[in-house]
Amino acid sequence: MKTNSGTKRRSLLRRTTQSPKALSERDVAVLWALSDFRVLSTLQIAMLFWRPSLAHKLAWWHLPQTAIDQVLASYTAHRVNERLDFAKWLLAIRRKQPEQLATLGPGFDLLVDPKWFGSLSLPEQQQVPITPQDWLLRLFDYDQPLPQAFYKRRRLPSEFISTGCKQGLRRLFDEGYIEPEEQPTRLQQGRKPLLWYLAKQGRDTLAGIANVPVNAIPWKTAGSYSPWGLPHRLENNDLRISTLLAANRHGWKIQRWIDDDQLRTMHSKKSERVKWQRPKDPRKPNGETVEEEGTVVADHYFWLDTGKNWHNFYEYDRGTKTVQYQEPEQNDQDFERKIYTFTAYYKSGLYAQRYPEAGKSMRVLIVTSSEARLQ
Repeated sequence: MKTNSGTKRRSLLRRTTQSPKALSERDVAVLWALSDFRVLSTLQIAMLFWRPSLAHKLAWWHLPQTAIDQVLASYTAHRVNERLDFAKWLLAIRRKQPEQLATLGPGFDLLVDPKWFGSLSLPEQQQVPITPQDWLLRLFDYDQPLPQAFYKRRRLPSEFISTGCKQGLRRLFDEGYIEPEEQPTRLQQGRKPLLWYLAKQGRDTLAGIANVPVNAIPWKTAGSYSPWGLPHRLENNDLRISTLLAANRHGWKIQRWIDDDQLRTMHSKKSERVKWQRPKDPRKPNGETVEEEGTVVADHYFWLDTGKNWHNFYEYDRGTKTVQYQEPEQNDQDFERKIYTFTAYYKSGLYAQRYPEAGKSMRVLIVTSSEARLQ
């Protein structure tokens, strides 16, 4: 009897009795991450702890171990992963009917351009046949830009979530360390990856490992976030994970990370408030000024060690605030106010007091929604 996806999802949300196993180093790292991030999706956990093995992906092409070792030693992990993804994508596209290619959107015409396949032809199209393995190895040396259609292709979360990841989370759930929650979705969106929270047993376990009181372990329970707060938290987690993975790729280290919950607590004290002067009328920048005051509100703060120390506030601009209002009475509602606040906080000396390890180093990194808004 076949089961539908809804039945499978409901079965995942029910615990099964298993004999407890000793927690692995990765298991403990997952629990600490759920404490630190408060909530993570299956996809986010996979990106942090179950990254795809490049050696396994190369082995799928039946490369000998010597060739696998040579590829991993000769190219960056990013290039190997990108070229492997491109190779599989290209093979899949070429298996489609030519008339279907025309319906796939702009950029796919490159895939039927003879000139393109003159330098990147599939084994069966070669005058002198080559093996798929040789074709793949040539692809690693191919330095021309890849088609935009490849970068714009639709990616499904399931592409990044390995069986090992799903089994590992299932076991932690069955043993009572973590709790799942379904993401709210619109009907047309389909299902999203499950969310995971630290369970009471997981929190108690971390307290025992760290030899601290249980209330010293931060956590959120399943259902803690509102329908508006949850997307904000997950977006911030995406930003943090992307930064962490990028730093790791370059061999850099993030020495400290403070999220928005912690920043809000730290900066909510009256002693953290700062004042600044701002044009009363934005249309008259050299005219009368008015005094404003406020506190720094950022999505993240992190200390990045690249061999040189960089101390950064991270702001994720979702495009929900006007950059600069032209009406004086709306000055306190625009994004420009944040810039004044950061500047005043730095100049006041409060920044150096709060973050003594930073010295004079302070940057405000803003990730925004479009090129137009950036301008």
